Amino acid sequence: MKTINEILLKTLILSIFLAITIGASAQKNSLQIRPFTTKISFEHMVTPNISVGATGKIFPVFLNLESDNDKGSFRYNNFSVAPEVRFYLSKKNENRPEGFYLAPFIKMGLVRVKTTTRSNSDLEEKAKFKGSSFSSGFVFGWQWITHKKFTIGTSLGWAYTRFNLGDLKVTYSDGTTETETFDNARLEYGLPVFRFSLGYAF
Repeated sequence: MKTINEILLKTLILSIFLAITIGASAQKNSLQIRPFTTKISFEHMVTPNISVGATGKIFPVFLNLESDNDKGSFRYNNFSVAPEVRFYLSKKNENRPEGFYLAPFIKMGLVRVKTTTRSNSDLEEKAKFKGSSFSSGFVFGWQWITHKKFTIGTSLGWAYTRFNLGDLKVTYSDGTTETETFDNARLEYGLPVFRFSLGYAF
């Protein structure tokens, strides 16, 4: 059975492939990174003023914690994919991903946390937690393409997010397990969205 992060990654790759296939002859694409995050975006113009694209995030963190009395580890993973449509507002856009735009988007994400701790009595405890999120929102943005085809972009908007809490499972080295179930537990919140990106148009 495929894991959620594999599905998210393959969805992003498929989105890029389809976008290129739809209009390969036009070659009106851009690949962008957001320097302050671990996100990569791809964008393709489907009409002179409309583009489709997707942003993917893979954020693995591995921390090993150790003290005099116990040893432990902490692992945190955060994956997401966010398709969006950009409506460029300039009539002189000329089928280029450039200028002012309005972009609605959705985002699907997955968070996984794994911890391992050892007590003074040498009992090992392994805990696993998983949560998923769904967001929808919009941004107003601007993107500029230099004469060397590098892109600089920024945008500001708003997003509403629903984060669903998964089960917390704890396994002990003596074979016993405990499971904490958060039935219908979720967090809902709205936050402003700010983006800054650098990339290349081709």
